[in-house]
Amino acid sequence: MANPRTYLVNIMDFTFFAVLVTIAAIIYAFIARDLQYRFGNRKEMDAFQAKSKVLTEEMNEAGKRKDTKKIEELMGRQAELMKEMTGLMMGSFKVMILVLAVFFFFTWSINQLDPTAKDDIVLKLQDNGTGCDLAKGDGIFTVCYTPNNEKGSWGVYVKALKTDGGTLGENGSYFYYALNDSSPYVKGPKGEAVGIAIEPKLVPEGGQAKIAVTAAGANEVEVMLDNGTRFYMDLPFTIPIIEVKRINEAYWWFIFLALISGLVISFLLGQIKKMKEKKA
Repeated sequence: MANPRTYLVNIMDFTFFAVLVTIAAIIYAFIARDLQYRFGNRKEMDAFQAKSKVLTEEMNEAGKRKDTKKIEELMGRQAELMKEMTGLMMGSFKVMILVLAVFFFFTWSINQLDPTAKDDIVLKLQDNGTGCDLAKGDGIFTVCYTPNNEKGSWGVYVKALKTDGGTLGENGSYFYYALNDSSPYVKGPKGEAVGIAIEPKLVPEGGQAKIAVTAAGANEVEVMLDNGTRFYMDLPFTIPIIEVKRINEAYWWFIFLALISGLVISFLLGQIKKMKEKKA
């Protein structure tokens, strides 16, 4: 029988946080669109496209007539138009920096407020031959941990650090404590290769999990243990092509909602614009 533990720290905390992420995604979608229109060069871009269309039509006509002089003139105008396009692209790039800055602020805030991270356990692994580490300086960083009473799957997220404190690589795995239930969501590898070996995979009640990590060039290794309280949202449908029905991690849920909100806002504003044009 599956353990009755829930994946949520507290159902009220989680519900509030899920609503907060939803509201934040909608607000971000509005802000991103407002920044694009307020500081963007929409009118200039529309004018550029109109001039480009006219120039293309004139070029085709001149080509049909084999009017060499006209073609040379049009090519000169095309060169000037390309310079104009470069300026427009630089303006769009500046707006994109603003949008990305707002995006990173929202995702950082969401990660900081995530209630499912409150009970995560962070441990330092050793390569000094003490404790359950077998040999000093052999490049195998080790830690042993006796889980608490939370039975079932535990997520294991390893981060290998460089001498300067920067991240060398990351990887994820899991083990079971006293109960072999469903495998948890595990973050994939990032950066340089980080190997993880966990013994035993099914830790008996009261027993220890030995976590050994190998990462060439690592100066320090830390592990975060997640005893089942993690953010996820199940969709009422499966996303085609990528075949995803469950979205893990609060920031991915934020990105998904922000994308949907942006599409909905664009559609609604487009419909409003059409209605105004009909009335005019």
